[in-house]
Amino acid sequence: MYVLGLAGAIALFVPKQALRFSMNIAYENPETVEWKDRLVPVIRGFGVLYLLIALNEVKNRSRET
Repeated sequence: MYVLGLAGAIALFVPKQALRFSMNIAYENPETVEWKDRLVPVIRGFGVLYLLIALNEVKNRSRET
């Protein structure tokens, strides 16, 4: 869950850099791909979602101990 939280924080705080990094991994020629401007808020939304999931899991683990 810590990795999910880290990915969420990156997506939330630096979404353009996260997108650029992901494009370099996923596409052979990432410079030819054009994204819509509304993708950045979507990436931030996923970042918030990932952070909430990770924080919930940490909270649940602390209750078990």
